[in-house]
Amino acid sequence: MPNTCLRPTYYSICSMNPPVPQQRELQTYDFASVAGSAFPDGVDNQPDLGMVTSFSWAQTPSPSDAYDYTGLYAVVVLDQYGLGQALNWTTVSGTVFGLGGCTTATFPQGTMLYTSVQAGTCANSAPSANPTYPNVTWPGLCPNAATIGSGGAGDSTANFTDESNSLDIVTGLPVTNPSPLAYSTENKFLETHYLASADGTCVSNPGRVYVMDNAQDRGSTPSNLGDQPYWESPDIIVVPSGTAVTKDTLPTDPLVVAGNNYDIWVRVHNEFSCAAVNDVRARVWWGDAAVSQPNWQNVITAGPDPSNPNWSATKSIAAASYDVIGPVHWTAPGTNVNPHECLLVNIRADQEQELPPTNFSDTPDNFQVAQRNVEIGGQCTWALDNGTSTSQLGVSLTTTYASTDQVNAGQLYPVGKSDTVKVVFDDPGLLLYAAWNANSPSGCTLTTQPNGGTTGTGSTTITMNPGYSQAAVSGATLAASESLNVNATVNPALYSGTTIDLAVTARLSAPGATSFTPSGATCAMTVSQEVLQ
Repeated sequence: MPNTCLRPTYYSICSMNPPVPQQRELQTYDFASVAGSAFPDGVDNQPDLGMVTSFSWAQTPSPSDAYDYTGLYAVVVLDQYGLGQALNWTTVSGTVFGLGGCTTATFPQGTMLYTSVQAGTCANSAPSANPTYPNVTWPGLCPNAATIGSGGAGDSTANFTDESNSLDIVTGLPVTNPSPLAYSTENKFLETHYLASADGTCVSNPGRVYVMDNAQDRGSTPSNLGDQPYWESPDIIVVPSGTAVTKDTLPTDPLVVAGNNYDIWVRVHNEFSCAAVNDVRARVWWGDAAVSQPNWQNVITAGPDPSNPNWSATKSIAAASYDVIGPVHWTAPGTNVNPHECLLVNIRADQEQELPPTNFSDTPDNFQVAQRNVEIGGQCTWALDNGTSTSQLGVSLTTTYASTDQVNAGQLYPVGKSDTVKVVFDDPGLLLYAAWNANSPSGCTLTTQPNGGTTGTGSTTITMNPGYSQAAVSGATLAASESLNVNATVNPALYSGTTIDLAVTARLSAPGATSFTPSGATCAMTVSQEVLQ
């Protein structure tokens, strides 16, 4: 029978034709990222659909143009089928298909394709557009939302389109606990992952081990599509020297004391491989987290391999599993350091994509790189340093349940009425306050002290409002080479037993620019449940 291409049952809207100009043949570790949501428009509150895509095989961006976003596409259209407001969005699926016209994407024998699908119940929105659940990070967890579930990954060609590919799901992989191939968080955030090959068997071992940047990271890049802090890797574990650590040890925000000895462990994941990955090793640096380009210092200076003296001993990571590498011994620096420091980790294996990663400090865009910030001396105080040109300064605050033994670890934490979450900036002349206050602060309240700050010349305090887990200010100006002292305070309600992580992101950009240099910080505090007599 002739191949019949069915007429679509929906109205097709293309942002360009063809949608993605393929500039070369696909290569190992090429990727496509697609993110979409249904949401009320922030201008007229009409239901919209938005989508952003990124393709590694599109034309290489110009190295001389920092704002060349070739390979990145976006579109917003009306939600004419009521996917959002009418709750008609019932299924999410997708992988690499043929480009229209009932075509089949044909892959050669030996190809392995990894697919990850994530879905949530809330789209990120401003308070005016979503007053019920404001400032929920995409894909988000809306309180009291309808639950979602999954039947797992089906045949990679059995999707809701006439296009297909020549691959089948790989079955029979070892199963870890919890299984990485399908799981949900409170039935409101869902992920499915699977491997596919030409004959449904594991025919190659790509050696794609990775480290997580946040609790939702499964090795896809960029890792912070939902604006999750990338400097809180749950796979970098810092403990006092000699403390026992297993592959399931949870990370904490330790009180690192200058001059004391600590052990650093790195958790490495091999969940999406059909065989063990051998000779996996880690490299660890420390540096000043308050600047955009820290002067990184090696923690390992005399490793066991003379040809790689800054790398740890090697370890094999079993198929569909994970394990820890370490301990890496570290003496916390005691002189000429900012209390706000950062630990940076690279991993590599003999089969890995890059040996080592080309951009060793690009955390969100490389699955071989992870970062975790620490406070030396227990101070949640640091200096925010501008570059050599005038910059616009915006600040965002995000509160989450700390990654301890809390049930909701890693999820957004709405600030309670009895909690105190605030960040104080030195503000000589109160110029920050004037600019931020004129640009409609979101989720927070601004106050000033004319004689406050570390220099006594003024300070501005950002206090998060109850019920919010995110807050933002924007529109201030920093002079070239200007430095501001910043102090954060996180006090949960007395006897609550809650540990709150506060992530502070400062965005510095040239006036009129569309990109920015981020600088991050994280502070945590808990109040015990001890009853005072």
